[in-house]
Amino acid sequence: MKDNGSGFLRIIIVYKAVIGAIELGFSALLIKSLDIAPELTMANLAANLNIDIGSALMRAIYDKAASFDGYVFGLIAVAALAIGVLNLIEAWGLHQRERWAEWLTVALTAVFIPYELYITASSFSLLKLVLLFANSYIVYYLARHKELFRRQAEAGA
Repeated sequence: MKDNGSGFLRIIIVYKAVIGAIELGFSALLIKSLDIAPELTMANLAANLNIDIGSALMRAIYDKAASFDGYVFGLIAVAALAIGVLNLIEAWGLHQRERWAEWLTVALTAVFIPYELYITASSFSLLKLVLLFANSYIVYYLARHKELFRRQAEAGA
């Protein structure tokens, strides 16, 4: 496949694949832990990842998880699974330079930008800001660079 100066497209593909894999792993952990109290699952995850359980972030996660019942925890697991699968489908389609993948990625990434903006504004962190800008730029880049993707007629040829 000819390189059309699409270095950033490769970064998007890797980003979507990594995020999708992380979400699948997270959903698998949640599904595996449905019979355990949600706060214990988060504490075990933090311990396995060598994250300080006493940190403010982990305390907030632990407290939030404690407020979930098993049903909500199951919904979060299913949502993480679905979003992870969609991110992997996006990565594969972008790698294949499929037009549908371009629009799927633009649509699914853009739909979360208002939420990311709200979350960043309500509790600012540099990571949230970077992710907001990264996702905004992905939408802009893919919508602007249609020449990177095959047209329907080319795909059948």
